[in-house]
Amino acid sequence: MRRASPQLVPQQTPFALVESGSRGVCITAINHHAAANGLHVGQMLADARAAFPGLLTRAAEPDRDVHALEQLGLWLGRYGPNRNVDNANGLWVDITGVAHLFGGEAALARDCVTRFKRAGFQALIAISDTRSGAFALARYGRMTKQIAITVPGEMRAALSDLPVEGLQLTGDLAILLRRLGLKRIGQLYALPRAALTRRFRDAVPKIAKSRKRQGGLLKPAATHAGWAEALVMRLDQALGELSEPARGIVEPPVYRVQRAYTEPLISHDGIVAALDDLAERLCMTLDAQDEGARALKFALYRSDGTVAEVAARTNRPARAADHIAELFYARLERLDVGLGLDAVVLEALHTEPLVREQTGFASSRQFSGHRNNTSMLIDRLSNRLGAAAVFHLEEVESHIPERAERRVTALSGASRTSDMSAKHRPTFLFHPAEPITVIAEVPDGPPVRFAWRRVTRRVAQTEGPERIAPEWWRLIGQDGTERAMSYGDVDHGSAECGDDLGVLVRTPKPAWQIRDYYRVEDAHGGIYWIYRAGLYPGIDDTVEANSVVPPSWYLQGVF
Repeated sequence: MRRASPQLVPQQTPFALVESGSRGVCITAINHHAAANGLHVGQMLADARAAFPGLLTRAAEPDRDVHALEQLGLWLGRYGPNRNVDNANGLWVDITGVAHLFGGEAALARDCVTRFKRAGFQALIAISDTRSGAFALARYGRMTKQIAITVPGEMRAALSDLPVEGLQLTGDLAILLRRLGLKRIGQLYALPRAALTRRFRDAVPKIAKSRKRQGGLLKPAATHAGWAEALVMRLDQALGELSEPARGIVEPPVYRVQRAYTEPLISHDGIVAALDDLAERLCMTLDAQDEGARALKFALYRSDGTVAEVAARTNRPARAADHIAELFYARLERLDVGLGLDAVVLEALHTEPLVREQTGFASSRQFSGHRNNTSMLIDRLSNRLGAAAVFHLEEVESHIPERAERRVTALSGASRTSDMSAKHRPTFLFHPAEPITVIAEVPDGPPVRFAWRRVTRRVAQTEGPERIAPEWWRLIGQDGTERAMSYGDVDHGSAECGDDLGVLVRTPKPAWQIRDYYRVEDAHGGIYWIYRAGLYPGIDDTVEANSVVPPSWYLQGVF
């Protein structure tokens, strides 16, 4: 309420939210000033007013609380795709494989606490091997700056001193354990399961009589065997000895259109007609919002309660109904409709702005049509052959020519397309570079003649040299450790090079093994890009003639 309407929540006077219950009107939330005056959540409003007559109140809105918590759960996707709401005031997220992106688990937790604080929430963060273990630590554990992190494999030690309520037990079961003297989770570790059942068998009737005197009754399922089984299951889940179902929250679609049927839909033609109709309706919505779809899903709800889904992606925002429908046509034939369909749904899972384009002039219409036709072709090929089958080249920040580009799937959208011609680079590169025999003036003269693939070519014109050295930050040594590199750390003449994550060193060479590139034109007009790996004595004063490894020549590309 403070976030939505700050003027409704007083900051300097005691304030509480109240809700009607079976026993009357009680307090569901209070501010700091109310807490300072001795009020607490769960207190009857009449008792609170008797203790503090000046208490201001407003009606609680539980539905809005649930909605707000669900929105926070969706936001938690920055820390992991699998997450959901946990009871009335908690959230859980599976951070497996994500923590290193934030610099470790502690850094991730600090980032989470900070962002919650900026949003106006006080969050207690617990990270552990299991979801139940994190639940117990977040609510009952010892916090260091609102954060508790367990050592992997040490769940028993982390949970041993926590109260048994941390196992998410029912109120009656927690009361029963305390009456049996079992107040800490660690006391349950060494307790034999058979002895636990016997203790419950003797204590359940006493709890039942006590509840009856208080006007309540135990549920029929609350037997000693059932309670013992529930306790053992919760304990094993918290310790990681039993798997715990964890269904994540489903990302809501941005736009959704659907069509239901009173009689099951069976025919393929009927499904195609329904898809065309839904595509038209979805595109009308997208057009009104000036948006285009990048990710789509077509769901078929069968009469037996099962669902068949088909997903598609586009490389550019799309809102042409025929194009969107065509993305699903070929894959509909392979779907089993079972006994028929009760409903079909088309969803736009991800959209991007798509501004309107002018098509009144011939040049504009021609360019727009060419671009759209290319985009539609890419979408059809990618969704039929697989996203990895269609790609384009993206420029990479690297001086090494064979590392200056990488493949990017076409469906990833617009990116920095490589333009090697702007750097006077050949349009065709050899990988690895091909060795050649060169006649050149020593020590640093340009090539006069070279032999490539057993054919000798006489050089008519030369441009260069252009000296290229690798990036110092991309070295991974032979011992697997990273360090800043010098020219001598990389095998410049080697055919082996790493992927876009780093340079792999195979055979370190002396410090003068660098590349000098030349653009040369032979007597027949062919233009080549060749380089010398290494230096002759005389070019660099640090090079000793006795220790020189003879330079090698390579042909890198053809213009």
